[in-house]
Amino acid sequence: MDKDPEQTPEQKSLVEKASAPSPLDIETQSTSEQNYTRQPILKQEGIAGPEHPDSLDVKKKFSTYFKEFLMIFLAVTLGFFAENLREHFSKSQKEEGYVRGFVDGLKSDTGSINSVIIFNNEKIKGLDSLIRLTSQDMSSLENRKTFYALSAKYLANYLIFKANDITMQQLRYAGDLRLIRKNQAADSLVSYDTFSTAVHQQGQTTVDMFMEISNLMEQTIDYSQWLINDTPESKMSFPIRDQQKLQWLFNKIILYRAVLDFYTNAQLPENKLEAKKLLLALIKRYDLTEHEKK
Repeated sequence: MDKDPEQTPEQKSLVEKASAPSPLDIETQSTSEQNYTRQPILKQEGIAGPEHPDSLDVKKKFSTYFKEFLMIFLAVTLGFFAENLREHFSKSQKEEGYVRGFVDGLKSDTGSINSVIIFNNEKIKGLDSLIRLTSQDMSSLENRKTFYALSAKYLANYLIFKANDITMQQLRYAGDLRLIRKNQAADSLVSYDTFSTAVHQQGQTTVDMFMEISNLMEQTIDYSQWLINDTPESKMSFPIRDQQKLQWLFNKIILYRAVLDFYTNAQLPENKLEAKKLLLALIKRYDLTEHEKK
């Protein structure tokens, strides 16, 4: 084989320069080595590097959005509480207004019951006088005259009790019975209303009996003489049209008297007692002392 020609000194110098690294390559390699060795050190020591501008912008936007959300949340929450508080005050005012109406109604009830009891007891005395005529001779003019006078006075009208239920009707129609909340007051009001309604129905029974007696009286008694103004009482005969119906009339009066007495002297006093108990309870529960003084 042929041997390579020997290089001249000038050629060797050029080859060495070409194979030697340039200063730029040395600097780049040095920087890369420094970065390579620095990164593990930063990670090991937990030192954070400079943040990216986009990361700062995201944090700033999140903080702004959170503050806006917090302000909106607080505004909505405060508005909710304010509305609840306003509604609570409104309901409390309506509740007290209804209770005051009940208190006034109960006072009216006790007064009405007293009037009905007085009227009916006076009527019962008159009915007793009428009933005593059943054992008398009705062919006697004086007895017929007495019968006419008593029947005209005590069988001409009637009086029964009906509770003042205006406030209860308002509560039912408006659906506001749920507003009465203190110490089961609503249950007490409903219980009283139920009881007084039952008493009124008993009173209505006495009215029905009264109407039956009135119809029978028209068939038994002749009031035509009383319509003639110039007829003196001394000349009145006070006739009885039908003696058999007269006996039926007396039987009706006896039954009417018994039912009226039970209604007047048993049920009405109990109704009055319930009204007073409920009245005092409402005044105490709602601190309506000014009503107690009236």
